[in-house]
Amino acid sequence: MSDEIERLEWDEVKAVVAPMISTWSDGSEVSWAEYAWGVLGAHGLTTYASEIERTYCLLRALAVSAFYLDFCARAFGEGSPDDWRYKVDGDQIGPAPLIDPFTLGQLVEREGMEVDNGTYSDGEQTIEALRDVVAAEYAGVVKALREHGNDAQLFASMFSTSRSGVAYPLPSDQVTAVVDHDLAGDKMYAWMWLTGEL
Repeated sequence: MSDEIERLEWDEVKAVVAPMISTWSDGSEVSWAEYAWGVLGAHGLTTYASEIERTYCLLRALAVSAFYLDFCARAFGEGSPDDWRYKVDGDQIGPAPLIDPFTLGQLVEREGMEVDNGTYSDGEQTIEALRDVVAAEYAGVVKALREHGNDAQLFASMFSTSRSGVAYPLPSDQVTAVVDHDLAGDKMYAWMWLTGEL
């Protein structure tokens, strides 16, 4: 690969993200993930000049999904926090557009993690390493999403994913309607988690 900076486009990461993030039978979570990917792009987190940097971009895409699934666990009772780790199950590893296993090994070694990905390995260590490197990108992804607008916009955009046909970014009147209406129970818990009040 050359030293030329390239942008990893949504169409290239959708195949990795969509199976993991899908929560609703007729929701807008994939549209939200595309919007979130654009936000990461605005923060310079979707560009690469090497295969390892491309892999970091894919890890950030998976971290977007992980963050969303953690939100759904709190806001809607869909699963439990950290359930995303079970969805990072090795299906994300393979030939492009997936995560190249050799490059993942290089990245894991660079991060100082130990993985046995030899011929007789059952692959579970590789999958656990993938989960760990996704977790390592999680905080940076959340920081970029929170800095892009404000917590109300981020909260409302994720909360609205349970409906079909939602267009992102949400207009301010829709943000207000979501945030100012019925902020109790799981919805309040999700708000407090998102804003760091827990």
